[in-house]
Amino acid sequence: MGGITVDWLVRLEPQLILSGSQSSAPVTAYLGGVLGGRPAVTRHRIGDALTWYVSTRPDDDTYRRLLTEAARRAGVTPVCPAAPPGAEAVRRRDRDRSRLFLLNHTDRPHRVPAAGLELITDEPVDETVTVPAGGVAVLREPPR
Repeated sequence: MGGITVDWLVRLEPQLILSGSQSSAPVTAYLGGVLGGRPAVTRHRIGDALTWYVSTRPDDDTYRRLLTEAARRAGVTPVCPAAPPGAEAVRRRDRDRSRLFLLNHTDRPHRVPAAGLELITDEPVDETVTVPAGGVAVLREPPR
């Protein structure tokens, strides 16, 4: 997986990490130091669930890649895959209605692919909506 970690280690479950448990699979290992070659991140299957253990604090890029991989394995997919970093998208549905909530956590406006009626401005959106810096957009999406 690669990446940089802060020189900090918590051994919550050392017997699981260091014993090479049959159902525990290493994801990535330390490259050097006293823990060189030992797992830094492991996965452990418990029934239908897959648990992850991270024994260090990774840098932001490594953390993002790790969470993306864990989400992918869990079958979680992004609501708006083309949304830029810093834009959060949440969809709420019932039988015949769908609302898309877009939050911009950055200090600059973002254009996010979407369609429907933007409920805050009462403006129709055909392809993209601009979410202001630190702002939100709420769309009533067209029926499917």
